[in-house]
Amino acid sequence: MTLRPTPTVFPELLTWGGCASFVANFLSLDPLEPPEGLPRYLFSSSSVLQSQRATCFECATLLCSLLLGAHYDVYCVSGYAVKEMCLLDQSLQECPLLDTEVKSVISEQEPQENKYTVKPLRELKSNFVTQQEKKKQDAEAARFQKHKLQESEQRPADPLQGLRVHCWVLVLSGSRSVQENFFIDPLTGNSYTTDNDNFLGIESVWNNLNYYVNMQDCRNGCADMVYDLEDLKIWEPVLFGATYKKQLILDVLKKKESKLMSKITNDVEEEEQPRAFEMPRSWVSDIPISKQDLETCWPGTQKVTQYRKAKLEKFAPDLMSDGLITRLTTYKDLNCTDVVMVKEWYQHRNDHLEEREVNEVDSFITESFKRVQRFHLL
Repeated sequence: MTLRPTPTVFPELLTWGGCASFVANFLSLDPLEPPEGLPRYLFSSSSVLQSQRATCFECATLLCSLLLGAHYDVYCVSGYAVKEMCLLDQSLQECPLLDTEVKSVISEQEPQENKYTVKPLRELKSNFVTQQEKKKQDAEAARFQKHKLQESEQRPADPLQGLRVHCWVLVLSGSRSVQENFFIDPLTGNSYTTDNDNFLGIESVWNNLNYYVNMQDCRNGCADMVYDLEDLKIWEPVLFGATYKKQLILDVLKKKESKLMSKITNDVEEEEQPRAFEMPRSWVSDIPISKQDLETCWPGTQKVTQYRKAKLEKFAPDLMSDGLITRLTTYKDLNCTDVVMVKEWYQHRNDHLEEREVNEVDSFITESFKRVQRFHLL
């Protein structure tokens, strides 16, 4: 058993998002060879943390171990996914940092409501003009989606479509206030709905308590799948009668109730429970994660990710002499040769510089500094 539930004292690793971000940032990918076959062996999570290189199965194992330690109901999933997900190719995806910037600009532009201000005069605006503007925006959005589709179609078809093996994490609802089931890709740390098109099928799922073989039809991907692991018609357990997470909770409540009843009735006799198969104990040693690992989480203390018309570079704190921690370069073309803008983020600088934006088109530089509180009168 390669899974080892690992509790942690670091606040960053107490949520699924923090655990997923750490695994995705800390490890670099070793693609499966061959891509349509299962790995012949798995390194332990403690060994993977030392080398900072892992296959998708080893990444999912580490992430699942951390989430089990954080009391999530999670399972490693062995299945099939699209080529871009298996090879960690994000060149067709929009950079998430760009979306964050757009949202922050919109939030800054939105006026804050104040009930004591005088209400402005009613704006007289033609409904016809409003409808025309909306049609124009919809047409631009459709044109943008069509352009993206054409760009994706320019790539040759994958001859191994539907055959590429991938491993990810399934989070079931019920624990830690999780309302709906969802997937986590351990290579990027992103969450997906269970009907996402990137996931093409599931062979099996497992955790530290049992191993389940999928008996459902995956011709439509994972869209129609049901994740009721107690239903023997759609999930075949390898260890029949083994304990599962919900049963553990029920057993604890039942023992508490029986102890309470025994005190009332002075009945000390306990019912004999039938013996069931159990998963073998984990052979993996304790998973060591230090504060330094969380701070310098990039392999080689830096990480470069190529997105659609953008390149994102992240550096460990205090690695660069000028305090640079993040650099985002946007391009005009898909080949990323014509630079449009370079935006950099800094920290721990004597001049309190936080951001620098270089517009290569207009040759214009914008710098933002941290506001420092002065303790003297002058």
